[in-house]
Amino acid sequence: MTFIDSTGINTLLRAHRILHGAGGWLRLSCIPAAPLRAMRIVGLGHVIDMYDTLEAALRT
Repeated sequence: MTFIDSTGINTLLRAHRILHGAGGWLRLSCIPAAPLRAMRIVGLGHVIDMYDTLEAALRT
């Protein structure tokens, strides 16, 4: 992914709500710099866990 806008962020939030409601989870990892910057600006990391590596995401 090289770009994310409000549609993509809302899609991630919707997926998080659905998964959480079903007892699952959504974790994001290896996010490129530009999308990560946008996600941090809107505070997505306060709702969905974000990790630098896949290994770190799977350890939690």
